Amino acid sequence: MKTKPQILKKAPLLMPTLFFVGAVASSYFLFLTGQQSTSQEFRVASVLIGTTFFFGAVAMNVLATTKTERVVYLEKSREVESTDTTRLNAEGMLSIEAIDKIIEGPYDSLQSALNEICNQIQAGQGAIYLESEQELELKYGYALPYDEGTTKFKIGEGLVGRVASDKSMLYIDKLPENYMTIFSGLGSSSPSFLVLVPMIEGTKVKGVLEVSTFQAIDKVTLQQLNIIAGKLTEVLHKEKMVDYV
Repeated sequence: MKTKPQILKKAPLLMPTLFFVGAVASSYFLFLTGQQSTSQEFRVASVLIGTTFFFGAVAMNVLATTKTERVVYLEKSREVESTDTTRLNAEGMLSIEAIDKIIEGPYDSLQSALNEICNQIQAGQGAIYLESEQELELKYGYALPYDEGTTKFKIGEGLVGRVASDKSMLYIDKLPENYMTIFSGLGSSSPSFLVLVPMIEGTKVKGVLEVSTFQAIDKVTLQQLNIIAGKLTEVLHKEKMVDYV
């Protein structure tokens, strides 16, 4: 029962090998016979060449089929990861449903959503940067030592600008000491973990969500933050539509 799967797994390597061996054998046989080959030697050469082309065709078909199967598998995996919010809610540190209710609220939903995100994962600091004229400006903050609207990054500048330029999440699990400091009535301390998530609408980056924590952020929670960043982007789109009306 185990022999067939093992053969199938080795088929992508076996067929090209047979094709290569057949090609070398055919070339060597034709070189030995030269122009003075007999009819019998000609038939042998024809069989070798025909067999070689057969293995070549089979090899191409096997490789093409294997590549297609891998692409389909990856696409299905991504689809399951992005849509299984029930599993994410159960396993992650965040409650997407709770944040959804805040986002759907009537007033200042982005600031309220940022506060909720930071409270749920016990973040030290949080920020939302919004894009305007190729710059990312700090618009919403959580426990920041400076005022919103005073911090800006160009696309590609700093970690915030890099995330916007690459359009991909960045997670740092060991920040340099004193990279950022959080002050409170009990003293000051520095977070060790930082995650930045791009807020993308279509092909354009509309902002960046930044959160720093004192504890590691697991893979499921990173997926949750990616989904939430998309929801925050939808809020921006709705606000713009209201302004136009």
